Amino acid sequence: MSLQSLGKPIAQGLTAEVYVWDETRILKLFREGRSPEQVAREAHIARMVHSAGLPVPAVGEIVEVDGRRGLIYERVDGLSMTDSISRRPWTAS
Repeated sequence: MSLQSLGKPIAQGLTAEVYVWDETRILKLFREGRSPEQVAREAHIARMVHSAGLPVPAVGEIVEVDGRRGLIYERVDGLSMTDSISRRPWTAS
C-alpha cells in the first residue's frame, strides 16, 4: 500500500493524518518524526483502554506506508470528538 493509493485523508491533526483503510477500518498515519516506540506506545495504550471496556475503537496492527508508521483502527462512524464538544461544550470535562 502506498500513500498515493490511499487517496485524500479524511481527517488531519498535529501528529497524524487519517485515511480510509477499508470498509471497516481506518489508518492513523503518523507524520514523519514519530519514532517506532511512540507508535507502539500509542497502540499499547489504545489496547488497554479498549480492553477496559471504554467506548473507543479497537486498534489493530502497526503498518508502514511509504516509510511512515501507522495504526489500523476499527472504523466508527459519527461525530468527531471536536465536533461533539463544539456542539455541546458543557459535556467536556
